[in-house]
Amino acid sequence: LCYQMLQTECSSYANKFAQVKNTNVIFMFDSSNSMNQGQLWKALGYLYSNLLLPGLAIENNNLVTMIEFSSDAHLSYEQISPVEAMKNPLTFYGRGTNFQAPMKMANSVLSKMDSNSKVIIIFLSDGTAYYPSTQVPNMKAIASQFQEFHFYSVGVNNPDPEVLQQIASGVGGSYQGIALNDLPTKMMDLLFSVA
Repeated sequence: LCYQMLQTECSSYANKFAQVKNTNVIFMFDSSNSMNQGQLWKALGYLYSNLLLPGLAIENNNLVTMIEFSSDAHLSYEQISPVEAMKNPLTFYGRGTNFQAPMKMANSVLSKMDSNSKVIIIFLSDGTAYYPSTQVPNMKAIASQFQEFHFYSVGVNNPDPEVLQQIASGVGGSYQGIALNDLPTKMMDLLFSVA
């Protein structure tokens, strides 16, 4: 469970992850060309595989979905255990950025979930794309049916904060701009918000 940057605080984070229970987590990660600049994609992959998924696996009743997107969207897996998800590393697709396609895919995933589910979506991008005007109100309507629903848009590197803020606001969630060095702790804090 320990991420290199968090060795001294490992047990504290493990205890917090143990409070995240019965949660459906949908990760939506931008895998466009710009995400491969510098250490961002490598750091995100390491963080996801070595901290977030093992943390969510502490309680065996959490489920994860991964949607990776660039110019289109790819459903890597849907509502599987974090342990199973650990067998599937992130895929870098490259190309441009399209926010409409992953939002549409997430709405499809949400529409199959039990309304009693506790749901958290983390939509992460460093890019600029058009506002997904059709899918945002659709997601808000679907979200209203859930007992508990959290949506976070996360901007890393040099994103378009205005569009990411609009998406979060339109769904009833919130936006956070996060520096690369703060990504591990801030991403965990988002997950702990459902504990």
